Amino acid sequence: MGKNTFTISFDDGTTASKSITIAEPSIIRGWWSSDREGNNNLKESQLGETVFFHIETKGIAEGKELELKLYDRDYYLLSIINLLDRDDDEFPDKEVKKKATIRKIDRRGYATVELLLSEKWESVVKDDIEKFANLDKKIELYWEVKYGDKLNEKVRSELKVGFSDRTLYFKSPIDGHNLPELISYDGSPLLLMKLAGSKIKGEVKNKIGGLVSKAIDDTISDIALAKMEKGSLATTSGQVYTKNSQIYSRDIYTNDGKLLKDVKQRNNFGYKQGDDLITSKGLSQYDYFTTTGKRVTILGFLRNAGHLLDFAGLLNNAKNGFDTSKPLSIPMGPLSPINDLAGVLIQQYSNDLEETLEMVVQDELAEAKEEGLKGVQRFVNKWGQSNDYKYQLLSISNETFNNLLNGNFKKFSEVEIFENSLDGDLSSVIYVLSREVRIGMKIS
Repeated sequence: MGKNTFTISFDDGTTASKSITIAEPSIIRGWWSSDREGNNNLKESQLGETVFFHIETKGIAEGKELELKLYDRDYYLLSIINLLDRDDDEFPDKEVKKKATIRKIDRRGYATVELLLSEKWESVVKDDIEKFANLDKKIELYWEVKYGDKLNEKVRSELKVGFSDRTLYFKSPIDGHNLPELISYDGSPLLLMKLAGSKIKGEVKNKIGGLVSKAIDDTISDIALAKMEKGSLATTSGQVYTKNSQIYSRDIYTNDGKLLKDVKQRNNFGYKQGDDLITSKGLSQYDYFTTTGKRVTILGFLRNAGHLLDFAGLLNNAKNGFDTSKPLSIPMGPLSPINDLAGVLIQQYSNDLEETLEMVVQDELAEAKEEGLKGVQRFVNKWGQSNDYKYQLLSISNETFNNLLNGNFKKFSEVEIFENSLDGDLSSVIYVLSREVRIGMKIS
């Protein structure tokens, strides 16, 4: 509050003084709510929700604007650090600023701002948990409020915000859109979107070819290095001598000039046989063992004749219920003796194979969509029972679909519950293709 004194002069020469109290701009209180009216007070929320912050003011005229900036409170055990380290104001890399207009109610001023707790802020919550060993796994939000150069105050009404519990998301056919892919029963698109990039089928073919080739090359290299580590040395006579003592680590060069570091190898040796010198010196042992031997020869054939084999079929079988520690349980014709080796490749490159098989599945799905509903139904019948690819096709009404598009469901189970609660027949049926995917410990 501030006081101003005014002096009034009268016609008879007398004067009088009058003091008037002028209210300085101030904030009386601030609070969070789940509704725009401010009736449902809120202490905690989660990403994905829309919340409201309300400010009660004094000494600010109706129609004036407040400027607000959002902060995430950082808590340290040592109070001195709290004083030195400023709270975070990036979510995750942008400041959140709002403006609110004062409205008058019973001589008091009120302002309200709406805030979407974006799910893109997951990294902010995660960083807070890791940085401060935050056991409740929530960030604490508050606002800094400014009114021109007359008011600058941090309103210490905090809102705790944790991770979203949403597990239902749309898969858009292209980045930057929030709508699902919409197609008619005959497979034609209902929503036209320009799809960028090459066709999945070509990517799958290239991925499989590159993956298998790399797997084979790496396995051949492992075989050669294992032989050298056991003391095998090839000589100029073509014989291989093995002695598992005096093994040393050294850097070597291959015949094509590639440097291999810390290779374990036995010292070279030589001897006279008549007029001939039999020696291991001058030979690249690595190159010899990567081109010689039964297993290496079979693998080399696989690499060169890969285009003749159904590697896509091999990958499908590999990821659908067989033990990769055992020989492959699929027929490979005259190449059946290599089942053991192929099983090793599957084990060694399981992560890459999962990625490659995902491309195979998406390729099949893209083709199924072009056939319309019948094609998608066949696809679901094939992949719906897989542990890794849980696809299902659910028929819903227009009412349920509209609620789905409006984001009124957080979990797919809520869609099913709502649909089952409706009365009447499904005269207009919409089919929703869904898939259950595990991300870390979260199922989406």
